[in-house]
Amino acid sequence: MLTIPLTALVIPPNRQRGAPEAEAVAALADSIERHGLLHPPVVGDDPEAPDRWVLRAGHTRLLAIQLLASQGQGFRCGDATILAGQCPVLPMTDLSPLQAFEVELEENVRRSALGILSCLANKTLHQLPNVEAAGPKVKKLWDGIKERIVFYDHFGSIDSK
Repeated sequence: MLTIPLTALVIPPNRQRGAPEAEAVAALADSIERHGLLHPPVVGDDPEAPDRWVLRAGHTRLLAIQLLASQGQGFRCGDATILAGQCPVLPMTDLSPLQAFEVELEENVRRSALGILSCLANKTLHQLPNVEAAGPKVKKLWDGIKERIVFYDHFGSIDSK
């Protein structure tokens, strides 16, 4: 893992996934603040500037880290403490433009969201001892999940495929 200044990171304008929703960025920033960053963004060489890095995977993570930095907040990544304005990254250097495209595509296509029913089937959410004590954000999330369960029960739809 390498730690670099946020100012050394470039987000290409032609990202495959596009810009994430502000609510998703804020929720991830809150999670990073509470639990630390689990997986640093993946970056590659910037062919136009050797002192910069180009984002390959982890757009939402990077925006969440930028949000924390704008608030003067650092965070943890593994055993490391990351200062505000810094970003841990996983470099993938010496990629051709085609390889860089494939890396980004792989990250976005292979990933699948953890569905509500998967959580319930694994009893992940039921392991929370007291949703109220976990805080207002967890309670709001739990209430939203319960609403979706009622919807699925009523309409008989499980997947949105």
